[in-house]
Amino acid sequence: MATSRAALRREISRRLNSEFALRVGNSSTATGGTTTTIIDTNALKQPDDFWNGAWLYIADDASASTNDDKVRLITDFTQSSSTATFLEPLSVANASSDVYEIHSGWNAHQIHEAINAAIDDGFPEFFDMAMDDSIVITRDTLEYTLPTGTPPYFVNRLWIEQPEEKVKGTASGGSSTTLVDSTQSWTNDEWNGMTVAIYHGTGKGQHAVITDSTSTTLTVAAWLGTGTTSPSTDSKYVIKDTTRELRDHFRITAARFDKVFYPTTMYLTTRYTRFEGYALRLQYVAQPSALTTEAATTDVPKEFVIRKALAILYSQRIADTRVDSDRYRYLQQYYDTQAEAYRQQNKWRLPASTMWTELEVATDLMPSDYPFSGQGY
Repeated sequence: MATSRAALRREISRRLNSEFALRVGNSSTATGGTTTTIIDTNALKQPDDFWNGAWLYIADDASASTNDDKVRLITDFTQSSSTATFLEPLSVANASSDVYEIHSGWNAHQIHEAINAAIDDGFPEFFDMAMDDSIVITRDTLEYTLPTGTPPYFVNRLWIEQPEEKVKGTASGGSSTTLVDSTQSWTNDEWNGMTVAIYHGTGKGQHAVITDSTSTTLTVAAWLGTGTTSPSTDSKYVIKDTTRELRDHFRITAARFDKVFYPTTMYLTTRYTRFEGYALRLQYVAQPSALTTEAATTDVPKEFVIRKALAILYSQRIADTRVDSDRYRYLQQYYDTQAEAYRQQNKWRLPASTMWTELEVATDLMPSDYPFSGQGY
């Protein structure tokens, strides 16, 4: 089950025995404030100076979002007015309905860094499954660069989409946001919402959703895929309705990669000429992404992330003081052991690949420049 950054931080704060988490709860809502104070007449009723030295965290600036994710050191607390004063003014004043937390020992940013370090440490035993359909089948091409936004760790399945094909043609020109075919006489808006892909010539591998269409011109927000080159007179294109699948995706059962793990280049074993302009759909194992917003979630098990993050946080305190160094060292070792035990008992198995490394039987002959020969790697 996916867990948000906010949920992880609040549970870690509770296990760190943070005074705010134990006394107030996960968070509270301000009743007022200024650029250097926050007021909560409902929850902040502790003795004077109680929150001095703790860290304020603005989880949700309900009025403008300007103060979201801001951390400030509290320097004074006044019980009579339920007011906490902090260093470094905020851009805008705190106001009623702002959601905040107070952390002791470690601030929210340190906890977030520990959470992301824990997620990173859990890989590859805990991983994400990703899908990508940004690669377009192009003419006379066997070699394709794999996506870099969320790079693959291990590719385990590969298909070719089977959309309803509408038009194939050759462009007479275009720009960074258009493709023009002067030989056509389309109905205005006929192709709106469909996808155009260039499979040969200038701009090959580029694709985009059509936002507007006239009798001869397709307009897109921007070209995606291999680049942003303007179409030219040699650009062959296809218009397809990807929302309508005429048949199940075509499963590719043979492909090569430059590396088994963290591949960057894929080599198909045949030219799929009848699928030119169609998208390749990859399913692959990927390293989980860092959490950078409150609502961002991770599928890495919550208990592993919490235990590992606690070990990381306690390790930061070992050298802080001679008096408590042994205590922090024990806690770091304890939670690190607990995290490793959880990893070994609950680690996920990499999904089996449905692709073989042998050559696939196909109608196209293998080109003489194919980079692999024989069977196996």
